Amino acid sequence: MMEVFLKEDHDEALKIWRKLSVKNLDLVHVDAHIDFVMHYARDPQEILAQAVNLKQLKQNLEYTLSFLEYEKDLDKQTDIGNYIYPAMREGLVKNFWWVIPGDAGSFEKNFKLIKRIFTRSFTGQKVKLIHKAKGLAFIKAWGREFWACTLETLPVFSQPVLLDIDTDFLVVGDLSRADNTCDIGKRRPWIIPEVLREKLAAKIKSPVITTIVYSTNGGFTPMVYRCLGDELAYSFNQQKFAKSFCRRRQAAQNFKKFLASGKKSDYWRAVGFDPAYRDDDNNYGPLYLAKNRFNPAQKEVKKIFCVDPKNPAALKNMGVIFLRKKKYLKALNCFHSPLKQKSIKKGLRAQIIFGLAQANFGLKRLDEAQKLFALHRRLMPLAGASYYWAADIYRVKKEYAFAAASYRHALRLGVGGLDVLAKLLRVSFKLGKTQRDDIIAYVKMRTGSFKIPAKGSKRVKRKITILKRLMREAGVYAR
Repeated sequence: MMEVFLKEDHDEALKIWRKLSVKNLDLVHVDAHIDFVMHYARDPQEILAQAVNLKQLKQNLEYTLSFLEYEKDLDKQTDIGNYIYPAMREGLVKNFWWVIPGDAGSFEKNFKLIKRIFTRSFTGQKVKLIHKAKGLAFIKAWGREFWACTLETLPVFSQPVLLDIDTDFLVVGDLSRADNTCDIGKRRPWIIPEVLREKLAAKIKSPVITTIVYSTNGGFTPMVYRCLGDELAYSFNQQKFAKSFCRRRQAAQNFKKFLASGKKSDYWRAVGFDPAYRDDDNNYGPLYLAKNRFNPAQKEVKKIFCVDPKNPAALKNMGVIFLRKKKYLKALNCFHSPLKQKSIKKGLRAQIIFGLAQANFGLKRLDEAQKLFALHRRLMPLAGASYYWAADIYRVKKEYAFAAASYRHALRLGVGGLDVLAKLLRVSFKLGKTQRDDIIAYVKMRTGSFKIPAKGSKRVKRKITILKRLMREAGVYAR
């Protein structure tokens, strides 16, 4: 019987593929999103082989050297955002088929968006999306073919393939509405699991393995539809998933009752059948927070507090709400409380410590904030935001050399942009000539010979204008 695996995140799929004895298979990826972005930090030999010009070679080598300063294992980059690239690099995956939600008409309507997504995924390479037929297009890159299609235009595969399904496909009927902050609280299934299985079975005759991802982390699949993943896995392999599907269907039913009634008993029955219903995304608060809609976010989090007052994720989210509202003492209390709980996961603990550090910074308790940001970096060595906040503390303390180093760390790890480059330049003016010249050269390398865009955000134009003025002051640009 075909092997089927149901997982929380896509990076777990990569671990499963690595155990297979067969390689170089086509991957059919059924999802409202794609993430096959090349790793920024790569083996130097690979960078040399793939660089298209000297500038790109220098930038890629600089990023790799920076990454290795914080983390020796390049695979630490592999997560929900780029697990497909290492699968290709290792020869596990050959050609890639992205099955988008909707029909061929929806595909054509969203074709410009599909082009942008592909272009973004191959930064630094010249690629062209070829419109092969209605509802079907492809590009060639890295010596492979990357296809976009629908369930109807997906070809029939007689050869073995890898099948990877993201449950958010079932609740996102239009690619243009795929972002997790679209339609908050209004998602509805557009295709049921059994129909999806039947359509895929008609096209894929012999999948080597099928991986299904809940995608409730981050709210891409709303928690209320989490059970769709279980139902889909059950439809593929009833024998393996019968028992777990029964329990998780009961969990889903009780959670829906809780959302309608607000009863504590319904909530805890759901958690009893599936502890995931107690996690961060069991309400829409984090999504509203991402949109800076604090009042609905607070209302959502309070739903959980009413029945689960010690919920660590809800306490963390309420703390973030108070942070955004600059109510730092209230935020501090929210972050302190869950740290006493021993069972919280490492990732959540790190988020709470980060929030606690921000609250202390807001209260001008700089020494305490500095210690907490350092602790956060030990837990999450690739979290550039901690370096950014540490730099601000050093700047306030007038420790400019440490501030400059921390701003550079943040930029290397992908945090900040024009604002941080401007801060870095301002700090450089407080340093000696050797350090200042080194920073100026670094900023020049990061920006290149950019121009103010004719169209676009006024705020972006203003930032570029400020940065160019600072560069002129530094003597880099001729007056």
